[in-house]
Amino acid sequence: MTGEWWKSAVFYQVYPRSFADGNGDGQGDLPGLIDNLDYLAWLGIDAIWLSPFHPSPNADWGYDVSDYCDVHPDFGTLDDFETLLDEAHRRDIRVIGDLVMNHTSDQHPWFRESRSSTNNPKRDWYVWHQGDEPPNNWISVFGGPAWTRDDATGEWYYHFFLPGQPDLNWNNPEVVEAMWDVVRFWLDLGLDGFRLDAVGTIFEDPEMRDHTADFEMIHLVNDRLEPVPRLGDRWKDLLGRQLDLPRLHDVMRDLRSVVDEYDDRVLIGETDDVAFYGTGDDELHLVFNFSLMRTKTMDAAHVLENQANRHAEMPAGAWPCTTTGNHDASRARTAFGAPPEDLTQARLWAALPLLLKGTPVLYYGEEIGMENYPFNELHQLRDPIGGWYFRDAVDILGYDVDTALERALRFSRDRCRTPMQWTAESQAGFTDGEPWLPVHPNHREGISVAAQRHDPDSLLAWYRTLMALRRSHPAIAIGDYGPLSTEAEPVLVFERFTDTDRVVVAVNFTAAAHDVEEPDGLTAT
Repeated sequence: MTGEWWKSAVFYQVYPRSFADGNGDGQGDLPGLIDNLDYLAWLGIDAIWLSPFHPSPNADWGYDVSDYCDVHPDFGTLDDFETLLDEAHRRDIRVIGDLVMNHTSDQHPWFRESRSSTNNPKRDWYVWHQGDEPPNNWISVFGGPAWTRDDATGEWYYHFFLPGQPDLNWNNPEVVEAMWDVVRFWLDLGLDGFRLDAVGTIFEDPEMRDHTADFEMIHLVNDRLEPVPRLGDRWKDLLGRQLDLPRLHDVMRDLRSVVDEYDDRVLIGETDDVAFYGTGDDELHLVFNFSLMRTKTMDAAHVLENQANRHAEMPAGAWPCTTTGNHDASRARTAFGAPPEDLTQARLWAALPLLLKGTPVLYYGEEIGMENYPFNELHQLRDPIGGWYFRDAVDILGYDVDTALERALRFSRDRCRTPMQWTAESQAGFTDGEPWLPVHPNHREGISVAAQRHDPDSLLAWYRTLMALRRSHPAIAIGDYGPLSTEAEPVLVFERFTDTDRVVVAVNFTAAAHDVEEPDGLTAT
């Protein structure tokens, strides 16, 4: 795999704590992942995206990094990571990691120094404010003010996320160089690139001006009472001075320059803003098309509109990136409400990212149809966001306790992070110990790798077939896209094509049979 390998590659997100336990302590780890690389190669995966595996106090389960250049003991050692790279590359599988640029943990040595005194050399590595009150009414997306008073010096530090995730000051060139050193450390080891976490949050309004929205609105957004696309300017009123500021693109160009010092590396941004493509070749290689998955219903009209808008917005030379789910979103099988015995919706959901133009990014377990876990008690949750949401749903939104609990359980990200279901045996073959999150009981009902691996009619077989189809047809892997149906038609028909290969795809979103006219000049199906 050379050159722009990431265009034709199928990426697979591994949430390390939930993928495979190699030592029996109930938590997934790098040795467990290494032991299952043959499965990923058999499936047809070309690249793994690893959620954070760095040392962390786990206030936000790894997205609060306390050491950028090591491995959390729960997952193994740096030697284990190098073994993972060697073994993955031996199987022609690339590995990218999460790069958390916006903030660190409050336990990171940088922040420990920064908070120790107002004249510490690292004081300006974070965003501090001196005064009796915070400088503005900014809020954290996880609820509450975005400013926390630190007792050590009596000043306020800024955090877009949890108080345990203080924001770095990217206006300080020492911070910039320190982060580029981190990037080079991992690329020197052989990492194939990064997925950039919360990429739009790196800068804040330098004038520190107030927002016009109130605190309740963030809860309405998180509660999904209104679809995000309809929020429009209200979303900007809420967070506009904390998100997607123009200087971000200077940083993205600088990061691209660092990454381009190495051969064949890739940058994927956690954003759906096509501005992060830059000119098409000077910022990020890939930007997620989140708007395709953020829908309550899926039909031909939605896909056609999404593709038309997305391709029209992207700069020349930019390459799309389509995802079906991730560690922050409801699992696709659950989101669309199909009965467990009905694989039709799951097959459609698989076909879209794997057959539309662009790089598909799959989420572990969706190839076997894993579903959200049906939590029913608050104490079952490990994600701190679920507990926070429950309290604020009662105190701020005024819900009764039962309603707040139902919504908190539905909102918690734990629902989509439960252990990978390998077998129908105890703990789904994930661990010999007590799993860190409960295993979904449907692992005994055919939702496991073992149950589906040799079944030609299984969902797993369908995913594998689609990935094999991508490899056999350049038109699907790297070709262009053209719609052949209209939004008024119930069947989505589109073509993928290169100069030498053409594939026509028809996707029926209805339960009824429909005739589709064979397009002229069809040479491959």
